Amino acid sequence: TITAGGIVGGYIGTFTPIPVAGGAIGSVIGGFVARCVMDEFIEDDQVRMFRILKEEFIDAVSMAGLTKEEVIMVANDTIAHPEIEKILQNMFVSGEYRRYARMAIVDEVIVLVMQQRRKITMREYRKGVEAYLTKIA
Repeated sequence: TITAGGIVGGYIGTFTPIPVAGGAIGSVIGGFVARCVMDEFIEDDQVRMFRILKEEFIDAVSMAGLTKEEVIMVANDTIAHPEIEKILQNMFVSGEYRRYARMAIVDEVIVLVMQQRRKITMREYRKGVEAYLTKIA
C-alpha cells in the first residue's frame, strides 16, 4: 500500500511544472501519506486484537483455578509479554482472532504454568484419602 501510494504520488507529481523533481517529491509525499493512513489501520487492529486477547485471558484465568502467583506468570507471558505487538500481529494474521487468542496464546501458557506445579505422590494421595475417609466416618 505504501509503495502504491508512492507510485501514485510520483505519477501525479509528473504533472507539475518540474516533472522529474515533481515526480520524486510526489512519490515521497504519496508514500508518506499512505504510511500515515496504514499506521492508523494497524493501530486500530492492534487495539482490537489486544481487547480480544484481554477478554480471553480474563475468561480462561477465571476458569483455570490459578493462584495469584500463577495468574501473574500467565499475564507476563500473554497480555504483558515484552513482544506483545508481534503476538497481536500473529493473532491478526490467523484470521480467527478469538480462537487463536484462547488456544494458541492463553491456554498454552496456562498449561505450561500448571505443569510447574508440584506433583502429588501416590503416598500423599493415599494419606489424603485416608484422612478424608476418617473425617467423614
